[in-house]
Amino acid sequence: MMLVASYATMCAQTEITNATILEWIADEGITDDDIINELGNTDNTLNVKMDINFRKQLNQAGASDALKTAIDNVVKDQKYAIAHADDAMIGVYYQTDDDQWTDIPLNTFSIEEKKSLGLGGIARIAGGTLGVIGGIQGDWSGLSKVLKGATIAGMGSLLGDTKFKSDRLKLDNSHASQKVKNVAAGTPMFRFYFPKIMSQDAEAAWYYTLMGNITTPRDFLCVRLTSNEKKKKRTFPAGKKLTLLSTDSGFSAGDGSGDIVEFDIKKVKDNVFEISFPNGIEPGEYCFYYKNFKNEILKDHLPAFDFAVE
Repeated sequence: MMLVASYATMCAQTEITNATILEWIADEGITDDDIINELGNTDNTLNVKMDINFRKQLNQAGASDALKTAIDNVVKDQKYAIAHADDAMIGVYYQTDDDQWTDIPLNTFSIEEKKSLGLGGIARIAGGTLGVIGGIQGDWSGLSKVLKGATIAGMGSLLGDTKFKSDRLKLDNSHASQKVKNVAAGTPMFRFYFPKIMSQDAEAAWYYTLMGNITTPRDFLCVRLTSNEKKKKRTFPAGKKLTLLSTDSGFSAGDGSGDIVEFDIKKVKDNVFEISFPNGIEPGEYCFYYKNFKNEILKDHLPAFDFAVE
């Protein structure tokens, strides 16, 4: 009965700590092999620290060399996981009031074109069906369909044409799905994550390839969008020369119009950057717009991380 009770106690465990291991060693119904198996059980949360005092406690408790080695490996795995937790992160996140980081889904611009349909002069709106690409924690299903619908044929030459009107670039819906609050102590904080680890999901490959080949948020502009409630869309601000915006001409620091908003960059890690706004950011519709539309990796997509500041 003691063995059954002890095993049931192990199975009920969800967090394994130093104290838990010592309790199990003291239980005659639990062997070192049982403990090693539980250390490898993915249903458990491990919170184990190995230092000289714990090694002394393990020796005094009679822990086997195999068990001590298993604990050593667990601690090394924990340290590695913490050190590399950001390696597979991807995209843009913002800091919530409770200091959590929440992802802003990737969206894609399409181009709105109006063409006459005969004597009636009825307008035809030609533009890709837009969708939102989920972040690293989201569901990738349907990603291929979204990307196919948002393709802009001949995008590089089209956007580079000096006659192209920037406000023809649009995102569906008059407001972004992700709302961001201005904070009392300053402006909203954002983070860019450029992944070091590529996704094995075929539907996410394009997204990971794009973001994995960007090394700095300087390749993005923070753009204030124009919201159109009646037509349920947001458009790029009018009068912008996209050829200039696609270069490294300093537009990332703001263009003085209020449409391109200045932001500061702080490097957190090689692939992680923190974004803040030294001059503040007014309520409205915005996006982080990837300005290098000549990047061949884009495959005729124009990505943006869109959000609304309240």
